[in-house]
Amino acid sequence: MKYIKFMFLVVIVLSLAANAAISKQDMANTINKAGKQRMLTQKMTKEVLFIALNVDVEMNRDELESTIELFDKTLQGLINGDSYLGLVATKNADILAKLKQVESLWKHFQENLNAVQEGNLSPNILAIISEQNIPLLHKMDEAVKTYEKEGGSIFEPNLAKIINKAGKQRMLIQKMTKELLLIAKKIDLAANKTNLANSVFEFETA
Repeated sequence: MKYIKFMFLVVIVLSLAANAAISKQDMANTINKAGKQRMLTQKMTKEVLFIALNVDVEMNRDELESTIELFDKTLQGLINGDSYLGLVATKNADILAKLKQVESLWKHFQENLNAVQEGNLSPNILAIISEQNIPLLHKMDEAVKTYEKEGGSIFEPNLAKIINKAGKQRMLIQKMTKELLLIAKKIDLAANKTNLANSVFEFETA
């Protein structure tokens, strides 16, 4: 009888350990995917500008379509869960509130990206997209930082920071390219030259 009780306790302990391991893996994957969303905001804007500059137009239209789909699918996965992406629906009210704000910004941004896909490359639509991507990036960054804070309670805080930092560097690569293209397109020249210098500094000192 004692042996049976002992084995029962062993099974429970091993089950809890396995669940803890999965939770760590899920959190690491979630921080990585959420961090990637920041990069995708810049990648989509970059692809719009390549199209506007008549650079590999068909390829960049295809890339833009894929990036739009990935961003939307990942955002919904972060909010509601997605087994294919390995995302568990968040139960953190603060994170959910931030993701809902991202969702609201994304709706308007996506409408303008779709307009580009339909052939609208007017100076007005490009100016709007060049403005809209930044609030979307910043709000997504706020969500990632909250994920990082939550992750610190599940595994070592340094690991969450490392995952976040790696994602931020990927974002900055896309952001610098975007800013170069905005300069090439002569959109807010002075501001984007300053933005580019700041992005380079941030990338090099990270």
